Order: sequence, then structure tokens, then C-alpha cells
Amino acid sequence: MARITILAVGSRGDVQPGIAIGVELKAAGHTVKVATHQLFESFVRSYGLDFTPLCGDPEYWHSGKEWTDTKGQGFDWIRANSQRIVEMGRRYLDDLWNACQGADAIFWHPLALVCDRMAQALGIPSFALAPAPATPTRAFACPWVSGLFVDGPEFYNRLSWGATYQFYWHVVRGGVNSWIEETLGLPGYSILGPYHDMVVQKRLKVFYAYSPALLPKPKDWLDTMHVTGFLSLDRPSSWEPPQDLVDFLDAGSPPVFVGFGSMRSRNPDVMTELILEALAQTGQRGILATGWGAIANTDLPDTVFQIDSVPHDWLFPKVAAVVHHGGPGTVATILKAGVPMVVVPFFGDHFLWANQITKLRLGSSVFKHQLTVDRLSAAISSVVSDEVLKARVRTFSQTIQSENASKYIVDRFHQYFDNPAKIA
Repeated sequence: MARITILAVGSRGDVQPGIAIGVELKAAGHTVKVATHQLFESFVRSYGLDFTPLCGDPEYWHSGKEWTDTKGQGFDWIRANSQRIVEMGRRYLDDLWNACQGADAIFWHPLALVCDRMAQALGIPSFALAPAPATPTRAFACPWVSGLFVDGPEFYNRLSWGATYQFYWHVVRGGVNSWIEETLGLPGYSILGPYHDMVVQKRLKVFYAYSPALLPKPKDWLDTMHVTGFLSLDRPSSWEPPQDLVDFLDAGSPPVFVGFGSMRSRNPDVMTELILEALAQTGQRGILATGWGAIANTDLPDTVFQIDSVPHDWLFPKVAAVVHHGGPGTVATILKAGVPMVVVPFFGDHFLWANQITKLRLGSSVFKHQLTVDRLSAAISSVVSDEVLKARVRTFSQTIQSENASKYIVDRFHQYFDNPAKIA
């Protein structure tokens, strides 16, 4: 059996797929360690996985202007994220490198792209694991290029990915390549960046943990690039729901859940008031999740219940609809629950998922910078009253539930060890 290190960088939505596959790999007999930010230590350990810390505080990162502005920021986010990596510098890279010691294989999030070189230095295989597409393609545009998802002709789509990666790589290239050369004794990446080098040299093996029914695999991706289906992470068996939440659910009609996860709002009080007015205008009961700060703690009417967080897989089957930011993990849980959604995308891949949800008529969407009481009210009313849409969502849910991403990934991981020359 293998010793596996999973390098999970970013917000909870970025970290959760690593924990999900870690649970499955451990069940298959492997020794699994998850390296991620200190913020998530209890989250990792609650699933019986070993933990080692990486520097950086994603909750602090999400407090920046590029996360809270009223419009999607695109390159502003990339610039800020790149700068944070530069500021963390050698400590961040050293933490990643130390976490890989003694491993027989590593899984890494695309934000930790230098891990490809680390695996080369150790002579072990590596697999990228991501909840959203990160490989250039002509099939759809890069959702980071403008802060809003604007799909176009094939040449534009491919160019949008190239421009985004070059912008990012330009900021971090000097520090990353110096560290690779000095610490690993290997050449740095070319001016075109890690993804270009990995694809050209056919080293990139990646599992995209989202459903091909929601976003099909592009025809121009290599066989070693897999769209696996959504990874599931059930709540810990010891978890019990708060009795006051159970009582609220039992006291009336199914409520509308509103929560934006790890996102933040520049004016959470204004956002909360807007949501409350929209719920009142539609006559819906509501559950508000404060998350990392998009929604404020405030006095609420009896028809609205406020929580910090709660396992979505338990709650979502009990609600009438979900209003959320568009994170892929949240999208997955809603689709599995078979309830309609309203996506309020904040940035990046949120716009991609909002586009797909609207395109497949599984819900509605309202851009955050266009959000008003009337628009949110109209979106909520449309998804809770449209019986055809709700039936379509229930049918789509059956497709999502039939996928087994964990088995898919673990089987191909084992296949690779039996035949290292191939993972297709």
C-alpha cells in the first residue's frame, strides 16, 4: 500500500475534494496525510486523516477588496492571489516540500502547481485534483479572464486561458523558479509556465471532480485529463443537528436556504437586509448561513433562522431552494439533493457554474453586482413555483447520484501503480 500526501490549498471548497478522496484512499488501505492550512485541521482530523499544516490563512485572504467589491474582479483576484504566494515565498514552498517527504504519491490542487516539480525530484507520481476546470481548452472560456464568464468562439476561449495563465505566471515565476533550482536542483519552468510544460511533456495527470453531465470534458483535453463526477463527503457520523433548527424546519413549509460560504461582502448588513426583503416579498421562510462574512448577524423575523454553518448534505433535501455563490461543492450538494437553485456568482468559476445551471435550466442566476430585492425575489419565485424546472432538477439529481467519482479516481490511481506508463 502507498503513502499518499494530499496537498489542499485554498478555501474549504478547494480543500474538501482532497479530504473526500483521502477518505476513500484510506479505506482502500493506503496511508493518507492531508497538508492544508491550520484553519482546516479539525475538519481533516474529523475524518480520521493525518494532518500537516501549510502556511497561509484563506479566511484572511477572502477579506480583501478583490473578494468584496461589487463586480467580478477577474485579474484583480489573480494579481492578489499571486502576490500572496510571493509574500509567503519560501515558507509556503518549503511547507509543501516538507509535506511531500516520505510519500509514494501526491495529489495536489492546481494552486500548488510547483508540486509537479517536487514529485519529479522525489521520483514519485503526482495527480492534480481540482473542483473546477484549470486546463486550457477551446470548448469554453477561462472564467477568470474578466471576472465574468464570457464564452466565445474557439480561438477566443483558448486565448482567454493563455492570457490568464501568463498573467499569473509572470507574477510568481521568478520566486518559484529560483526555489526549484536552489532546493530541488531541477530546472525551473519555461516562460510559458507549468501547465504548458506539463502538457507538452505529457506529465499532467488530473482529476476534475465535477460532473460531466453539468460540464462535459472538452474534446481537446488529453486522455490523462479526467472529468470524474462530483466527489461526495458525507457529514461525520457523530454529527447531530441543533434542536432549534430541527424545530424551525418542522414548524412550517420548507424554507429557502441563503448562504455564500467562504465569500465576503463589502456591506454584509446591506446584503442581509436585501435578502430579508426578498424573502418577505416572496412569502418564503428562510435559513441564512453567515459563513465567512457575506451575511451579517442580525435580528431576524420568526420566519427566518440564522446559522453559522451546517452540513449541506443533511439540510438541502429539506429546503425549497438554495441561493448561493456558485462554488462547485455547493452546486454538487444541491444537485444531489434534487432542489432548484439561484446562483449569485461572486467571481471566477462561480460564473461558469452559473452559466451551466442556467443553460441546462436547473435554476436561475443573478450577478452579484446586479443584485436587487426585485431581481432576487423574481429569481426565488421562479425556481420555487416552476414545477417543470423542479422535475428536471429531480431527474438530473438521479444522474449525479449515479456517478461514483471516488471509485473512478481510486481505480485509476491503482491502475497507474500497476502500469505506470498509463492512466487513461
